[in-house]
Amino acid sequence: MITATPVEFSTHILAETFGKLPHVVKIFVAQDARTVHVWTVVKSFEREVRDKIYSAERTIFSYFPGYKFDFNVIEGDEKTTLSETQLCATVN
Repeated sequence: MITATPVEFSTHILAETFGKLPHVVKIFVAQDARTVHVWTVVKSFEREVRDKIYSAERTIFSYFPGYKFDFNVIEGDEKTTLSETQLCATVN
């Protein structure tokens, strides 16, 4: 179980990177002592959508090689919430 702590990792780059992708609705973040956990909420779980998300994840890895990330893609909508996380961005 993840204990949500104040997210020290700069989340604006996540909002910028994932927020411009089609079908992305929200981005949630939690950080523990070793890992930044990211949940990208998408309207559609189609392969093409996931491929764009995975490409963005690789970009984040390259920007921050010293960080450990746990990326997750889930299908949802504007009402989707995740306990123990911080909302990083709501995308319109």
